[in-house]
Amino acid sequence: MKKLFILFAAALLVASCAQEPKFVINGTINGAQDGIILLQKRIPGGYSVIDSANIVNGAFTFEGVIEYPQMVNLAIKDVRGGLNFFIENAEITITGKADSLYLASVSGSQTHTEYETYKASFDEMNDEMRKAYDRYREAKMAGNEELASAIEKEFEEMDSKQTEMKKEFIINNPASFITPSVLGEISYYLEASEMEELLGKLDTTLNKVQSVITMKDKLVLLKAVAIGQNRFHFPAIPTGPVFEFWGKT
Repeated sequence: MKKLFILFAAALLVASCAQEPKFVINGTINGAQDGIILLQKRIPGGYSVIDSANIVNGAFTFEGVIEYPQMVNLAIKDVRGGLNFFIENAEITITGKADSLYLASVSGSQTHTEYETYKASFDEMNDEMRKAYDRYREAKMAGNEELASAIEKEFEEMDSKQTEMKKEFIINNPASFITPSVLGEISYYLEASEMEELLGKLDTTLNKVQSVITMKDKLVLLKAVAIGQNRFHFPAIPTGPVFEFWGKT
């Protein structure tokens, strides 16, 4: 009877380990028959490699465990550019091309699907902003400063509207794991008091997210400095539809 109990307990332990959540990423990259693919995360000043895998006949696999859904970067070693996507403990499939990996498709990650939906909500306005920027460049090249100034104000209004849309997303999705990235995108535009308010609206499940921890620590320091230091600046991962047109030609 004792031996039977031990065997039963061992079987339960094996089953428990087998069911432990983990991620499995199966990828196919056309145009990359061999090489090394890197799974990495953004850190101040660059990237930190989480794992690497061999590309064999254009295919690769990653396996592991991640504490919570978060954005990572997939890149071919010694090749510029890469794919930003949200990883989670699930079976994830990535399909793309070596010369345009940033356009690869990602399936199996619910968090990434949510992120794609979030980005798509800005498509129409992004298109309008691109058109506005083209008109701005034409006006500048023609020396029409009055028109360029008017278009710049138009652009700034659209940019402000995007910021408000992002604030609304944060408020309406306090437990989403993409919300910290959205908050990071607009942090530069926020006063300390507004940043504190938005951080306070986040669900406690996000307390373990590193970017949330960093923003809260930054807020504490910001509130302790001299009066006048109101703007909150957090070096966020560029994840959303952010445009940096002004000053470029």
